[in-house]
Amino acid sequence: MQFSSDGSSFSGFEAYGTSKVWTLTSGDALKTVYVRYQDAAGNTSGNFTDTITLFTGSGDTMPPVGSIIINGGTEYTSTTTVTLSLSATDASGVAEMQFSNNGSGWSTAETYGTNKVWTLTSGDGVKLVYVKYKDTLNNWSSGTTNATIKLCATQSLKLEKVEIPTASVIANDYFTLRVSARLAGDAAALWFDNTCAFTLTDLNAPAIGNYTFSGTATHDITHVSLKTLGTQTVQGNSSDISGISGQIQIKVYDVKLIPKAGGGSLQNADGTGYQIPDAALDMDKYLGFEIPDTIPALSSEYISKDTVTPICRSFGILDQAVIPWQVTDITFSKPVVISIPYKASEIGTTDESSLRIYFYNKISGKYEIVSGSQQVNNNKVTCYVTQFGIYRILSSSVRDTLDTVCAYPNPFRLIPGSGKKLKITNLPINAEIGIYGVSGEKLAAIKESEQAPPNSGLIEWDGKTLAGDYAAKGVYIYVVILPDGSKKIGKFALLK
Repeated sequence: MQFSSDGSSFSGFEAYGTSKVWTLTSGDALKTVYVRYQDAAGNTSGNFTDTITLFTGSGDTMPPVGSIIINGGTEYTSTTTVTLSLSATDASGVAEMQFSNNGSGWSTAETYGTNKVWTLTSGDGVKLVYVKYKDTLNNWSSGTTNATIKLCATQSLKLEKVEIPTASVIANDYFTLRVSARLAGDAAALWFDNTCAFTLTDLNAPAIGNYTFSGTATHDITHVSLKTLGTQTVQGNSSDISGISGQIQIKVYDVKLIPKAGGGSLQNADGTGYQIPDAALDMDKYLGFEIPDTIPALSSEYISKDTVTPICRSFGILDQAVIPWQVTDITFSKPVVISIPYKASEIGTTDESSLRIYFYNKISGKYEIVSGSQQVNNNKVTCYVTQFGIYRILSSSVRDTLDTVCAYPNPFRLIPGSGKKLKITNLPINAEIGIYGVSGEKLAAIKESEQAPPNSGLIEWDGKTLAGDYAAKGVYIYVVILPDGSKKIGKFALLK
């Protein structure tokens, strides 16, 4: 075997042994010793090495070697107070350390430790913290060891629609969205270095691409548009720092200039729409619709049932000269078509065939079913109306056929003066009912169209006969007849 202190100049070969006294090169430092072996056939191995630090206490001029990490290595901090993680080694031992925010002005030397609470300079941006270490022989490191972190005092994002009105927009119209970083108390930030991602509740609208701020804290995004009727939310979130976010709610209207000659139509992305025939208007008008912020309540005594979520639209002339915009009523010279959409989540388990459009009568304060035929298909209810105003989808007793007509309660207990009535429901509109005794005598004749409210698919009978007397107890026959001549016969028992 033979030995070397530099890996190139080796001692002469000597007999193999398990130990060897060797002299290191002089000078306190990290030392490496090399060895190689030769077998009896003269084959020599490669180099094998090991290291050791020589420290004699004299002649040590090597400073400590160390590192620094800020806040565990995170990229951002929201405050100027940070925690430094420190590590240093030296042959003679590490004794002290100093810190700086600029590499020139240093803190007072202090005893070496592995953690230090430090204050960064104020103002958002990239911050550097320098450290230098001293060993027990007064050798200081150079002071170039540093770490960086980005100071971001931004607490939230503010999203604003630049154009007036700031909270309203016409479907498909472009607007400018201003995004700005905000400090505590909503003060404007001067610096922001984050990527902002956007989400929209309007799933029909074009996506807004991510934007990366670089220094400046405000940015205008042009050509933003929304498509779906109602109040829509645009949310901005920092992709880099959790919790920095902001949002804006914008109400989406839809409108179109409809000429007197020729008429026209409009349909929103959500399915709300109208069709105006030729000469239904007395002049060209901007006709639109909205989802009203306040929906008139359904009176407690009302026969029809509400949906799980109120489904309401306001049709009319859109006045954009006032803020907030107003949709005002209008009457037409001939019937026009309106369509109101619904979602499965809005109606729950309600039978879709029972859905009808009702008009809100502002004078009576009640909803009135729109007379005439109504079509329910493709998650929309469509009907003819002669005026624009507030319309709402409700679950009615109206049916298209006589298949589910029924009378209740059955048996019916007649108690004069109690207000209790026999109800025959699930009727097509304009149905007529005759009530007969078992011997064939006619006791009552009732028209569905004359009930209050009319065209609701329900007829009520208070037990009085055509002569004005209360019917006697017994079994009675009811006959439902439609204008086309079709009929259905049923029976019920009357008790007293």
